[in-house]
Amino acid sequence: MRSIRTLLSLSWLLFLNHAHAQSEDSGGVCVQSVQGRMLCCAGNDAACLSKQREAHPAGDHDSGKKEAPGVDAPWFSGISSGFARLPLWNGGDFDICIVGAPYDLGGSSARLAPGAARVASRRLKPWHRGFQQSLQELGLSVVDADDLPISPFDVRAAARDVEMGLGQVLANGRGCVVLGGDHGITYGMLKAAHARYGTFALVHFDAQLDAHGTPLRWSVAQGLFDVRHSIHVGVRGTVASKLEDVQSGELGFETLTAVDALEIGVQGVVARILKRLHRRDGTYMPAFILLDMDVLDPAFAPGVVDPEVGGFSTAQLQAILVGMQGSTQTLSAAVLGAAPESDPTKTTGMVMANLANDLLHLIAKGGSGLQPPPLPPPRKTGKTR
Repeated sequence: MRSIRTLLSLSWLLFLNHAHAQSEDSGGVCVQSVQGRMLCCAGNDAACLSKQREAHPAGDHDSGKKEAPGVDAPWFSGISSGFARLPLWNGGDFDICIVGAPYDLGGSSARLAPGAARVASRRLKPWHRGFQQSLQELGLSVVDADDLPISPFDVRAAARDVEMGLGQVLANGRGCVVLGGDHGITYGMLKAAHARYGTFALVHFDAQLDAHGTPLRWSVAQGLFDVRHSIHVGVRGTVASKLEDVQSGELGFETLTAVDALEIGVQGVVARILKRLHRRDGTYMPAFILLDMDVLDPAFAPGVVDPEVGGFSTAQLQAILVGMQGSTQTLSAAVLGAAPESDPTKTTGMVMANLANDLLHLIAKGGSGLQPPPLPPPRKTGKTR
């Protein structure tokens, strides 16, 4: 132990001697460059910046690109409550937005999930490695539209509040990522999406089918989305009877269970989703992604409304979302089912924030889709006039 201390002392003395020698050469003292974020020995901060530019001529400080507001500050500083420190919506036009829907029908604390996701999102940075893009560098206007005012007392009033509130927000932009909330917001949300986009398919990540439940059954009955191209992904666990699966099939959904997903892997899951979205003319249906946090295994998201073992890992689910880029157009999305009060580790809020950020990038990526195949040339009948 004494030899380790002696070695550390000698190392520190060598560093001080080296710094002193440098300070004499530079005619100043060793200072911390605040702007350059480096320790250098120079007479002033400007000299440190000059040294940094010489060492890193292609650094971000010379790129001329304008970063998002606040991303240069530490993640824990600042007073803005916007998701990932995005600017708050001022009521004008935007490209993509985050909007909260703090509502839970059963008192599960899902109403607190939007706030938990926003707090966790403060650590997020603009550049996304999976999508190889930054929303700011794309020149998109991405904002946080705050939370929708939703009645906590009447489920019918809550559905109307979600429909009207989200409809007013969507009228000003391309799409939104909705932070739920539980499935009590689903019906009103899909009504608003149908009014904004018309026909689309539903890609539903969930541990439970929820297809014969009230929100999706009503949505299918009213034709709010095209069920023929819609799919459940990640379904697992025990149920009351085999009628659960039968009723979902009768509504027209395809179901990809968690066991099926395990067998075919991430790329297989992406292929199954895109196959379901594929149309006969060669194009893809535009999609609304409805992501219930319980599609993840409780080991990765313990604070959910209905935990179910045997689900996706966070890495698998993120890889699936990244794999969908560039094909179908994702119109809007929602992340539901988190119950942050059930997770003292705050892991669930962090996962929810990252998934919402992935969905923002997926919407921004758009979709080239497949162009309809050209018409075949006219047949030659061999008859001449």
